[in-house]
Amino acid sequence: MGSYHFEKDNGDFGETRRIDGINKEIQNIESGGNKKRHDSDRLFSIENRDKEPSLSFSFKTIIIFVVIGIIVMAGFAFLFFNIVSGRNGQNNIDDNNGALVNSGSNEETDNQNFISCAVVSKVLGKKIDINRISGESETLQVSNSTVITDANGRRISLGDIETGDVISVILSDDGAVSEISFPDDIWQYSMVNGINVDIDKMRAEYDGQIYSYNDDTVFSYMGNEIYPGDVSETDIVSIYGKGQNIISLKVNKYHGYAVLKNSDKINDMQIKVDFEEIEVPESMVIPLAAGKHTILVSGSNIDDYMSEIDVGDNENIEIDLSEAAKSPHIVLNVNVSNYNVFINGQEYPQNTTEVAVESGVYDIRITSEGYRDFTRKVDCSNGSVNIDIKLEKIQNEQNTSGSIISGEPPKNSNEKPVDVKEGNLTIMTDPGWMRVYVDGEYVGVSPVMVKLEYGEHTVRAVDSNNDDNMEEVKVTVDGPDKTVTVEF
Repeated sequence: MGSYHFEKDNGDFGETRRIDGINKEIQNIESGGNKKRHDSDRLFSIENRDKEPSLSFSFKTIIIFVVIGIIVMAGFAFLFFNIVSGRNGQNNIDDNNGALVNSGSNEETDNQNFISCAVVSKVLGKKIDINRISGESETLQVSNSTVITDANGRRISLGDIETGDVISVILSDDGAVSEISFPDDIWQYSMVNGINVDIDKMRAEYDGQIYSYNDDTVFSYMGNEIYPGDVSETDIVSIYGKGQNIISLKVNKYHGYAVLKNSDKINDMQIKVDFEEIEVPESMVIPLAAGKHTILVSGSNIDDYMSEIDVGDNENIEIDLSEAAKSPHIVLNVNVSNYNVFINGQEYPQNTTEVAVESGVYDIRITSEGYRDFTRKVDCSNGSVNIDIKLEKIQNEQNTSGSIISGEPPKNSNEKPVDVKEGNLTIMTDPGWMRVYVDGEYVGVSPVMVKLEYGEHTVRAVDSNNDDNMEEVKVTVDGPDKTVTVEF
């Protein structure tokens, strides 16, 4: 590069400087400036390092406070929700037994226009007295415009509602009953027996389950309330409940009583009802379902005493055991050592020789292995009867064709030929006292015994109180004695 001469405007020559020198000075200036900038950058960097921890701590603190705030707000929201829902839901309280009980009004269950569940305590004219599950009692006025439906939604009349029924009610704004129906959230056992009511513990046991009841539970029979302790295991009942609580129990078929008189005269007494042994009651009062029953009393100082009775609802039938020694006896004199005794189709202890009975006619059947059955009707209307029984031994004989026949009778005998075999069929029913038909022919009330030809037969049992309640079975008679039980 050439030299540059700078001349001032006044025409005087000023200082002449090489551009190389200027460049050097500029570089020095720039070098110093860069140093300052670097120092300031370093300072700024140090300051940032000093400040970064402070900034990081503040950010974490903010996050912690935000989280705590959210938790506190959630807690207040939860508490508020429980208070509100507790007020609205106080109607449904789960008791110790797991049953829902009503303790106040609820828009979803009971309110001023709806009664979800109540038990009918009385029906009088067009008025119905009810007990709510909450314990409140009130009287409802029913009109001709009230719509009443059964559990299947069919229209029924007020006369179809009775004490012990569980109903739901819809009321109009003026308090009139507009609808009555049967709630579908109630469990029910219909026409059952075997319930055991414990009045001390206020609970009842049925089918292995324990249910509680309280003072508001309605126990009824024929439209009238009864004392819970009056319910017997022999009664036919219908039970209604919710959860583990019974809210209503209706007795459909009540019991009567067999009262044993002069029982102190019997030593080592044993009692059988319908040939099932029961515990001897201290009161000597035996509750029995209404209907026919056989009472068999035995003791070490008397012969077996049998009494057939027909008990009505709440009726007492007295059985005077002092008559056991005076009553007619059936005396059996059998020519074999091991034999079975059946009287009116019921089996007695093996080798029984004497049975005390009431005046009447009885079917006697004696069986023993290897012997022909002995059957006879005996009439004890005029006193005791002695029967000499000679069982005939069954002997296998070979006919001319080489086949084995059993006990072939003489040619001139009046007995049926051996190719027409017959056997005795004893027909039992559970429950008993059912009308029995064999191959369409009425043969009597169970238990009953009939003689039938070998082969298949149709046995039909019909409820004596309800012709629609029947059961039918097929049975094959293939031996001298056979027993069939028809269960309902």
